[in-house]
Amino acid sequence: MSQGDEWKWRACNAEKAIDSTNDGYWVLNADGRFMDVNPGYCRMVGYSRDEVMAMSIADFEAVATMPQIQAQILRIIQKGHARFETRHRHRNGHWIDLEITVTGVDQRYLVAFLRDISERKAADLALRELTRAAEAANQAKSDFLANMSHEIRTPMNGVIGLTDLLLETPLESDQLEYLTMVQESAKSLMAILNDMLDFSKMEAGKLSLEAALFSPAAVISESVRAMSKWAEKKGLALVCHIDPDTPSQVCGDAGRFGQILLNLCDNAIKFTTCGNVTVRARVTAVEGGAQELHLSVSDTGIGIAHDQQQSIFQAFSQADNSATRRFGGTGLGLAICTKLVALMGGRIWVTSEPGRGSAFYFTVRVNLLPAGQHPAQ
Repeated sequence: MSQGDEWKWRACNAEKAIDSTNDGYWVLNADGRFMDVNPGYCRMVGYSRDEVMAMSIADFEAVATMPQIQAQILRIIQKGHARFETRHRHRNGHWIDLEITVTGVDQRYLVAFLRDISERKAADLALRELTRAAEAANQAKSDFLANMSHEIRTPMNGVIGLTDLLLETPLESDQLEYLTMVQESAKSLMAILNDMLDFSKMEAGKLSLEAALFSPAAVISESVRAMSKWAEKKGLALVCHIDPDTPSQVCGDAGRFGQILLNLCDNAIKFTTCGNVTVRARVTAVEGGAQELHLSVSDTGIGIAHDQQQSIFQAFSQADNSATRRFGGTGLGLAICTKLVALMGGRIWVTSEPGRGSAFYFTVRVNLLPAGQHPAQ
């Protein structure tokens, strides 16, 4: 086959391929007039080839006018190529979303290949709408639960308070046993409600931190003391070490700081059957005159597998799916701690070996008492 015959053969096959494809193809001159068009584009827009050839590109464009189109053609010819998305009008009036790849030829023509992406665009739009609807529903749920905080907690506090009062009255042994069970159940339910409501507030962006003076050592000691009875009941040693350099007064949110520590101590005792739980605290200085409190809660409990040590900080997650049934809880505690620590300018992490215990660490930033200012009595 001679070189000339080979070129003719290639041109013939290229023409057959262009005519048989479902994608569109056309050639435009600098004025926006069609010089050639394939059957694929004619099917896209619902016109015959003769009808298309008698029209201009402006007859199909959704928005652009002929002067705008001609200016764009010149820019593409000078640049050499372009790829963009546009919309062309079908004969029956509906719009077709197209992806167009254009190449300039001889500084006079544009050769374009067009692909109908209407289904893809419709699917993308539907997905965006579903995502927006899901986000709106999730936000509505979070707003509802956050706003219900007071209404849910108030009757539960009443149940717990009245139960406490009844336990102080003379009771028969059976009554004391049953009422104690009511008290424990009510407190467990209250803890679950608090986790759910706190997490919902965080999701709704309605959780704010207080800035007040408090003693870190006092909050740590009170938290450890609150857990001591449960640790003693399980036969565990609960130990606390506070660095003597810890400042006596700092400015921050004492309640949320204590909540993080209580949650970690609660988990440590829950997942430890023998041995001890140790709380350690120290402080370091950071830029701007602030202080960073470093705390750790270590235990000799069941430990956590390496591949699960990151997922436990996510909502509704526990290292072992059976742990919820065995030990109880919502799976929100560590997720809440993670969000609180982040709000307080710190971070939280864990080191653990299965069967050899775990150590949870967290940091929070607090401000020192300004010079000359005395804590409120």
